[in-house]
Amino acid sequence: LDKNLLIALLKRFPGVFEVVEEGVYSPLSSLPALLCRGRASPPQPPTLAVRDPFSTVGAPDSQSILMATLSWWMEWSVENVREAFFSYFGENQHVRVSLNLEVPLLHTCLHRFKGTLGGRERHRTCFSLRCIIASGDEDLIDRFRIDATFHRFTEILGSWSHGYYFKEEAIGLLFSLLTEKYKLPQSRIYASYFSGDMSSCLSSDDESRNTLQKYIGAERILPSMSKVDFWMPGETGPCGPCIGFFLDCSDNNDGVDSVRNITDGKLVEICRLVFVEFDRQADGVLEPFQAKHVLTGINLECLAAILQKKESHYDLDVYAYVIRQVYWG
Repeated sequence: LDKNLLIALLKRFPGVFEVVEEGVYSPLSSLPALLCRGRASPPQPPTLAVRDPFSTVGAPDSQSILMATLSWWMEWSVENVREAFFSYFGENQHVRVSLNLEVPLLHTCLHRFKGTLGGRERHRTCFSLRCIIASGDEDLIDRFRIDATFHRFTEILGSWSHGYYFKEEAIGLLFSLLTEKYKLPQSRIYASYFSGDMSSCLSSDDESRNTLQKYIGAERILPSMSKVDFWMPGETGPCGPCIGFFLDCSDNNDGVDSVRNITDGKLVEICRLVFVEFDRQADGVLEPFQAKHVLTGINLECLAAILQKKESHYDLDVYAYVIRQVYWG
């Protein structure tokens, strides 16, 4: 065991582990008492009815205890970030659903809802999806080389609206989630919108830009011609413009010239809205759908890292058990 590495890990998770015997550590049993010094009585210890990303069916073991302790101890544990998302969308009449994709790839996420695009029945749902970023997501893959805020395997928190609301309501709903639920500073939020691509005969999404100006200063609304900002999984079929929301994580908040110039790490993408409003025909014509559709996607690890003030995703509480097993056995 590398002693210096052990000390570094303990500093990242102060007060969470105690020495059982030499070289053996476990979740701190006296943590509730330490956290409430000066109070009349300690708070109740955490229950184990917590969704554990690594747990299996059966009695709680040390890893479940660790994850439950971290979720209880930290205001914005990964678990708490996830549940706040579902609580918010539940309050806004979205039904939580389970997505079980046979092939858990990011670009197949919207395919799960393609069957509702031509239907008359309206839907409002929210979900959590663990997926792999692979072929079909080349623009995101390119960012792995320059951006430490993206993983090959990640968890997306999402919502889907079929026929209930569109751009104005969706932007307001998401902005309220970021600033009121998660308390992100409004002055540090940037947004990108699709500004058109004449070579592909795609017009600018002026409706989204005008709606964003109600919430964000014009200097922080950035045009983008990137194909990332126009979702089109194939030559034909459902497609539409996107909006990206970013947080300025620099020390001085002096702004940047372009969202796509992210190599300096100033802007971190938090989430994205996809407005599925067109059906692209074989001749390239964009036929509008009768009903409008909106997909929200939030990078859970990215948002949690911001809320926990972590520079690396691997400092998140959700990785604590993995790190513990790797280095302590």
